[in-house]
Amino acid sequence: MDLVPVYAEVTITVKTNLPSGAFQISTGKQQAIGVQYGVVSYKAVVRTLRAVGRLTFDETKIVRIHPLIEGWIEQVSVDFVGKLVEKGQLISIYSPELLQSVRPNQSSR
Repeated sequence: MDLVPVYAEVTITVKTNLPSGAFQISTGKQQAIGVQYGVVSYKAVVRTLRAVGRLTFDETKIVRIHPLIEGWIEQVSVDFVGKLVEKGQLISIYSPELLQSVRPNQSSR
């Protein structure tokens, strides 16, 4: 076993105003792990990544709606996947057939 000389500890100033969870690395360790400093600049990214894949729907989250009346969808209130909805919030339907079946209030009674 080789003998390695031990020298007195070098005094290092430590910043005490670091945020919680942060730590300080000495300059010797920064050089050992390859930390580099530079000036920030904008430049175009020219690297292209090509990959093969398949895009499909999540079959467990598809819902089919079968209304019992004819008409068309006027408004869809869900604007992104995963939005929490409650009963009656998905769509509003315009149906002439449904409007004909509703009788106006008769005030002669």
